[in-house]
Amino acid sequence: FVPFLLFLLYNLFLGGDTDKMQSNLGGGDVVETNLIFNTCRESGDHGAINTWDRQPFLTTLRDRTTKSFDPIPRSISNNFIIANYGASQAVDNDDGSSWYHVLDNVFYCSEGFKMDYGGHDSVFEGNLVMAYPYDYQQCVHFGSFTPGKEHIVRGNQCIVGLGDHKPIIGQQKQHERHHYYDDNNDALPQNIKQDMNHDLVVTLDQCKEKHSQHLSKNDYYTPSGKALFICRDAGGDTPESLDAMQSKYGLEIGSTSNSIPKEDAMIQWARSKLMHPQNELKL
Repeated sequence: FVPFLLFLLYNLFLGGDTDKMQSNLGGGDVVETNLIFNTCRESGDHGAINTWDRQPFLTTLRDRTTKSFDPIPRSISNNFIIANYGASQAVDNDDGSSWYHVLDNVFYCSEGFKMDYGGHDSVFEGNLVMAYPYDYQQCVHFGSFTPGKEHIVRGNQCIVGLGDHKPIIGQQKQHERHHYYDDNNDALPQNIKQDMNHDLVVTLDQCKEKHSQHLSKNDYYTPSGKALFICRDAGGDTPESLDAMQSKYGLEIGSTSNSIPKEDAMIQWARSKLMHPQNELKL
């Protein structure tokens, strides 16, 4: 349980029935350069780090003077998190979680960034997400925002289609993931069905409203090389292309869609991010 102004640096967290950290109070927490895996071994539908915003707290923490319900933004950066067993995301910003800066992490076996129940004012940038489908939230999955309170998603790399879909396992004790690569070939087997679910990267409740979202300069990698998006206020669950997102809605400017890279490339991307001089994490 994380209260506020707490620094968690250079730790190893492994093993546990449920998540390893929960956060809710006055903010200002820094979770940086940690290795987290083997969580959620007897639970599901949440992340290795699970955050809530169910109860506002009146503090003077934000500027040390003025009473406010707005917490100091929290930082989750430069971590390596493996969301195996029953975890859905490495960082599950659940139940209206707000004011998070999730920066320069490596998330493996994990879906990406979510918002539900009125979350707002968070930033997700510079992360490498290797997504295994849990409930197809994939790279980004957002509900509706209050105008002016949107999240920012920029400069991320997200790879989907790496592993087999498994059902949500709220009561199961095991949640194993299987991936499609065999021991001798980096390419996806030809018999893998290239359907919408494997190429879906982003689902948004709002696309049509001006400035309803801020997504840009993200690189998406899918089995077909084509990234698919769902805009529920425009076409329901009908997928749209990256070109359509850019031309019709002004979203994902500067973003790209690509085929899944070789395993060696993905490993090098992860090493480069984790071993950046500012992180000093030695693999």
